[in-house]
Amino acid sequence: MKEIVRALGLNPEEILTKKALAMPHRIVITAGAKPSHDQDHVDTLLKALKQKLKQEITAETTDKALKTV
Repeated sequence: MKEIVRALGLNPEEILTKKALAMPHRIVITAGAKPSHDQDHVDTLLKALKQKLKQEITAETTDKALKTV
């Protein structure tokens, strides 16, 4: 996942660090299930990836709209 995000010009370490600093320190208590920090990282990177793709699509459609005017 990190390589996909990196290939689109984003910095996965920076994204994960920003999220970690934005969230207060917390302890997760679960009964019988191990919390998945890896899944949390994947979710964070997927969210950043979605935002980047939305920006690119919006920019593309705006460029096309301007060219047709």
